[in-house]
Amino acid sequence: MTIPSAEFAPHYRSLSGWNALLAAREARVELPRTRQVASIVVGAGYTGLAAARRLAELEPGREVLVIEASELGEGAAGRNSGFLSAFPIEPRAHGLDTADHAAARQIRLARAGLELLRRLVIAHDIDCGWDEEAPRLDAAACWALC
Repeated sequence: MTIPSAEFAPHYRSLSGWNALLAAREARVELPRTRQVASIVVGAGYTGLAAARRLAELEPGREVLVIEASELGEGAAGRNSGFLSAFPIEPRAHGLDTADHAAARQIRLARAGLELLRRLVIAHDIDCGWDEEAPRLDAAACWALC
């Protein structure tokens, strides 16, 4: 039995820039042999893949099924690029918080994110040109790692 995702998935005129750089991939369209998995994640964008990864970390050895209607990297997340800056960009006051507090929170978050990425690059021996001195991290080619 196959999953009829093609009729529901969005169709684009061309590949996203990142997928255009990658070798062609073959989509898996068959259901898993076992009908029982520990977790199912719907959507393979940044959030879905991060959730699936975390579930796999929390329960090693248990299966996590990720379902994506489109090709990995062809949705909104794959068609956008971004960067993580170690410095706040236009921090603003909101609610009971000041702009200085917002900036400090952004810096803490950015540093924690960069540290997590650094540990993953080292742990998985990912050859990505990691530069400890870079002022920002361009996060665009992550689909090649997935």
